[in-house]
Amino acid sequence: MINEYTIMVKNDTSDFKEYYIFSELPEVTPPVNGNLWSNILVGCNVQPDKSATFTIETQFHAVVGCSAETPAHGVVVNANNYRNVTLGSLNPTGGTISGTTLELDASDGAPFFTNTVLPDGGMVNAFQVKAPVGGSHFKISDAKTGNFFVGVGSSASDYDGKPTATFMPEPNASYQIKPTNQYYLTFGSYTPGQLVDVTMMASDTVLLDFSYDNAPSTFYVVNNDSNQLLVQSEPF
Repeated sequence: MINEYTIMVKNDTSDFKEYYIFSELPEVTPPVNGNLWSNILVGCNVQPDKSATFTIETQFHAVVGCSAETPAHGVVVNANNYRNVTLGSLNPTGGTISGTTLELDASDGAPFFTNTVLPDGGMVNAFQVKAPVGGSHFKISDAKTGNFFVGVGSSASDYDGKPTATFMPEPNASYQIKPTNQYYLTFGSYTPGQLVDVTMMASDTVLLDFSYDNAPSTFYVVNNDSNQLLVQSEPF
């Protein structure tokens, strides 16, 4: 079983470049009321004619926290709390093995995951986050003014439990969150945790899909002197 994915990028331009990884958006059920954001996971500065290697663990996390600013493209958020999660799966006989369920609370004024042990309820390839029944521990207005967020996190290249996709939770809600093993590589100037909208990014961006059957566990990408990111099948 693969424990991590690898992305290698070679800088064939004549300039120093900063490369960054962020994920494709997860599937969230029910649909989020508001924006669902990707977050920059990790970055690296690479000089001309040199390469960098990013490693992304396959272990997903549930993340929760609040940002200092209203969520928008470019705002940086950091998780107050993260938990390892197990995604729901199918057993060999076709039955379902439920994924992790976590309880979200905000009774102290900021969102966090409680230590309450709930029955596993994550659907296949998903985990579940539930707000307190009755929504008595926070209101929608609290989530908006406090810039609450919950979502998916990963660990990559010495960055542990970093958000990869986040959204504002609502009280008295239950979310099925299905992470993805699709990651973008881009270049520019970003910060881990930063909210990004791929449609608003000025630089070239390439999607690397680890999710399909027999997908490689390593992708090789060359940034050529025309500032294009090109995937190649062989190592540098």
